Amino acid sequence: MSRVFYFKTKLRYVAPFINTIDIKDFHWQKSDKGWKLQSTPLGEGMVDFDAFFKLVRQLGVQVPYSLHLEYNLGGADKGAKKLTIRGDNVIEAMRHDLAYLRMKLSS
Repeated sequence: MSRVFYFKTKLRYVAPFINTIDIKDFHWQKSDKGWKLQSTPLGEGMVDFDAFFKLVRQLGVQVPYSLHLEYNLGGADKGAKKLTIRGDNVIEAMRHDLAYLRMKLSS
């Protein structure tokens, strides 16, 4: 059986207990120490948001979403007080991910 089947089955079991859904994207990256998760902007990773939101709608899960921007944002992603990139670049990344999320939620 595929991983997608297991994911769908497990999500069906926990759906009544979901209070919020954290949204982020990622891909696997090979390093000297093996494979690790690498966070990416929404839509640039390997998360199938169309399938995910379709399943969430089918299960009737209606909860708040929490958008996580955990990819490199010049330190903003780690809570740094001093950024290594311009603040308007951080805001633009936030706008991009929010627009992507809204598009996926409305489709």
